[in-house]
Amino acid sequence: MNGNLNCSSEDNKFKQFLSIKASAGSGKTYNLASRFIEILGLYLKNKNFSEGIIPTKNLSSIIAITFTNKASLEMKDRVMKFLKGLAGIRKNELERSGISEEDARKLLIEILKNFEDINVTTIDSFMNTLHKAFAVDLGVYPDYDITFDSEKIFESAVKLLFEDEKNFEDLINFLNTLLFLGKDGMNGEKIIIKNLKEYYKIELPENVISYTEIEKKIKEFINGTISDLNEYLLNEIGDLSNKLNSLIDRYYTIFHRKKIKPYQSINLNEVNKNYAKYLKFLENENFDEILKKDKTLPPEVQNLFKELLNEIIKNFRYYVLLKYTKESEAIFKQIEKLKEKEKDVQKRLNIVDGSQITKRITEILKSDSGVPYAFCNLGEQIMHYLIDEFQDTSRDQFEAIRPLLENSKGSGGSIFLVGDKKQSIYGWRGGDYTLFDEVDEDFFLESITLKSNYRSGRDIVKFNNICFAEALLNDISNLITEYNVAENLSEEINKVYSDASQIPVQDFKGYINIHLKKNNDEDTDEFYKNRLIRILETLFKRGAKYSDIMILVRNNNEIETVVDWIHSKDEFKNIPFITDGNLKIINNFNIKKTLLTASFIINPEDDFYIKSIGELGLLTCFDGLNIDPSGYSPYEFFLAVINLLKIENDLYLKRFLEEVAQLSLKGKNIREIIEHFYENQDISISSSEETDAIRIMSIHKSKGLQSEIVILPIFDWELYKKDRIYDYIPLSDFLEDYEGEEMIFTTINSLKDISRTAKSIYEKKIKFQLIEGLNLMYVAQTRTVRELYITGIFSKNESGRYPTPIRSSAILCEMLNNFEKYEDGSNMDYTLEQNEMGIFFVCGELKDFESKDISKTNDYKMNKYYLPDSILFRIRKSFIDEPDIEDLREGMKFGTDIHKLLSIIKKIDDEENIEAEVENAFKRAHSLYDSKMYEIVVNTVRDLKEYFIDIDDCWTEKEFVTKSGNIFRIDRIVKKGNFFYIIDYKTGEPKEEDRKQVDLYRRLIPYETTGIIYYIKKGEKVYV
Repeated sequence: MNGNLNCSSEDNKFKQFLSIKASAGSGKTYNLASRFIEILGLYLKNKNFSEGIIPTKNLSSIIAITFTNKASLEMKDRVMKFLKGLAGIRKNELERSGISEEDARKLLIEILKNFEDINVTTIDSFMNTLHKAFAVDLGVYPDYDITFDSEKIFESAVKLLFEDEKNFEDLINFLNTLLFLGKDGMNGEKIIIKNLKEYYKIELPENVISYTEIEKKIKEFINGTISDLNEYLLNEIGDLSNKLNSLIDRYYTIFHRKKIKPYQSINLNEVNKNYAKYLKFLENENFDEILKKDKTLPPEVQNLFKELLNEIIKNFRYYVLLKYTKESEAIFKQIEKLKEKEKDVQKRLNIVDGSQITKRITEILKSDSGVPYAFCNLGEQIMHYLIDEFQDTSRDQFEAIRPLLENSKGSGGSIFLVGDKKQSIYGWRGGDYTLFDEVDEDFFLESITLKSNYRSGRDIVKFNNICFAEALLNDISNLITEYNVAENLSEEINKVYSDASQIPVQDFKGYINIHLKKNNDEDTDEFYKNRLIRILETLFKRGAKYSDIMILVRNNNEIETVVDWIHSKDEFKNIPFITDGNLKIINNFNIKKTLLTASFIINPEDDFYIKSIGELGLLTCFDGLNIDPSGYSPYEFFLAVINLLKIENDLYLKRFLEEVAQLSLKGKNIREIIEHFYENQDISISSSEETDAIRIMSIHKSKGLQSEIVILPIFDWELYKKDRIYDYIPLSDFLEDYEGEEMIFTTINSLKDISRTAKSIYEKKIKFQLIEGLNLMYVAQTRTVRELYITGIFSKNESGRYPTPIRSSAILCEMLNNFEKYEDGSNMDYTLEQNEMGIFFVCGELKDFESKDISKTNDYKMNKYYLPDSILFRIRKSFIDEPDIEDLREGMKFGTDIHKLLSIIKKIDDEENIEAEVENAFKRAHSLYDSKMYEIVVNTVRDLKEYFIDIDDCWTEKEFVTKSGNIFRIDRIVKKGNFFYIIDYKTGEPKEEDRKQVDLYRRLIPYETTGIIYYIKKGEKVYV
């Protein structure tokens, strides 16, 4: 049973317009594929399938839109499995479909013949399809290329902006404005670029008021002729403050000393800080709060006090308005020019910024230019829409497809939306969960909630029910409200989590283990590391496979930290991992080597590539070899390079050649193809679920996935951030009784107490961020099937309050603190302990896995090596760290030759044979004899003689590859008995990074090892 939702009513009438709320593990993909089959069944009835095959156009009139490529492939796979089941080819998983076995077979054959007509695509791909329909209107050629490298477009546009002589004066004015606004720095160009980048993505409305116009309007309100308005306002605030201060001094004996303080010596900073307090005071006219008990001010003094304070506030508003209008005007002038230059760049290169595609579509749809024929044709062709992960759809994306949905609804088509507001975690890229309810209402969709959870064990489902359907709604939302983050926050949380409770279906309990440590200023990393290692040790002892385990972190930069923690234990050095990084083909050593070699061939005189090839020891590959790129097609050229390097075929190489073939068909040349791989670093291979490796990924990447065991090793992130927010505020918020529609552009954070619009925007943004922070908790805690491990650290001050911004660990603390309230009747067997060390929670039951002895695994090969960083990064780093080598070609050759000679020398019988072995190395290396170099090599071998003489085995300049695809290069590995020695030769000066590098090498070898760094010029040994 997979949670099949019957989309037909009791009288078998097809439900055309449905909105499905699908919580975690409720069978979302099953229901999407089931709906797809159901629509195919309707076509069978309408077309009398037994008399003729459905026309191809009917297949393409159904479209399923997913969020990721993986979800798209999974959806297609599920549809085909269902059809095969209905056709009797495999076990049938559908409860009902209305399709006979014979019809299913014919339909399956037709689909296989026209598989490209099965419209299952990602939202980004569909947006690109719509964009192509508008290509003419947008002024681009339909064969454009998409790039997501916005940074490169920005840099090219900025360069054109600086090269435009007509813009020089405006740039200087822009810089002066930035300096006036406190945007400090030593380099004017860098200040300009930094601020352009900050405002780059901001929308440009047409009704932004100019600084000159705002000056004029303020002067009209003041009723005066003033030359320098800024100076006038500052003086006014100062004079009014002095008068108010004198008034307070006159009646000082009756004022409360502490409470009157914010009203004394008022300046700009004080008004900004206490603006809300001043407004509240004026609104309530409550003088009792600033006076001593039983004291009063004469009415005329009260009126004067209010009048002075009100005038200070009014002049402060004018001053702030001028300041941000000046910023707005300076910014928009340059941003408009920058965007024009950006358009020039894209048009010249025939590229389109992928991040701007949706926005460009909506701009055309909102304009009066009319809808293109291609768009209308698309609307007539597609009649049935199935949209997955609807909670992560952006407003721009929805506005782009709204006309198509309206056409479908009015033309007998169907709409099927699936999603879960609790899993909306892509707000940072525009996802808007509030669309779900709005679209339900606008399109009169019938809403159905899937109640069952088919993924997790009973106790895991019950635990999450208590956390998110009970404690969060009844206790935590009130706690968060106490922190004054935003108004109506409790109501918003209830809207999102009202359907959080689920019915467990699985018959096993599952297991939960939580340790939230109270922060006592100890080493937090050490705590997290030790706890993670203990969890893994226990799992492996119980026989867990690597592929059973998924480790989730909040940010991608925590992935490397977690890998380092695990590798810090000797027994875990050879554990394979699957991460986003090692699935990307650009991070594969053989692909890097191929691209680097290709670059060298087409740039043979470039010193950078000469040095790079030399470091890799590949220069000898080109002895007597001449590859002329002009004699090959791009695909043939790369095949020749791969053959030259003797690279064995694997998934990375296969994916690389597939991409080369596609680019070749598009007419790309060799240089453009090389640039393509460096500019599009997300090109990846697919990971097989059968691969026995631990999966480590961000919570964002885990959405839609599940694992037998989930570990959350760093459960401690801010639910919202106090970053600067920029937006538009109506002028009427600053000028009393003003009814114009002009806008100013400003930073919202500092004006939320001054402008009602700013406050509304700020609270909405913070509210969205906080909901997304809670949703990240929900997604993370609902990925597991059998076992969930959570580790976090929380803090409280002396008054028992959590620090702000409030963190995920604090929320989980409160969920556990309130757990006992709601567990009655759940039949959960749990232990909850709280003490000065923190909170410990254990629930459910453990199940042993098939036995696995990790000490006997052989995940390494001694003829390979491991290098986590990009080889190009390593090469570039050498230029930075050793400028003497960069400047002196002889120095570069010296390092290469020394390594080459030492790599030839393996075992030596005794000390007397050292010189003979070195001479032999010169001969085998075909190097010209050099007495100085000969002496250096002899001295090196003598200093390290115990690692050349009486050894069991050794490996030099070889490679080491783990199952995870990570690669390292080690100069020399020596085996003596059961002990290994790792030797790294250095021709430069000692650096702090040298130890770290050798220590990383040591972790790779699953045996007892000693690292040795040998500084050749100094003849110095350092043990690691």
